[in-house]
Amino acid sequence: MNLAKYRKTIHELDDAEERADIAESALTKIRTKTKGSFGKGSSSGYSTPYPTL
Repeated sequence: MNLAKYRKTIHELDDAEERADIAESALTKIRTKTKGSFGKGSSSGYSTPYPTL
């Protein structure tokens, strides 16, 4: 029974790693797409209606 639990855990870990890789790729893609939009303006990359002090 312990071997079955071990194999199940390994399978779940592999699935979780795959989902993490997919999420990381999606995040990188989104950051790459939005970098041009938010990169202009203030040095922080965020625009605000208030002047900097």
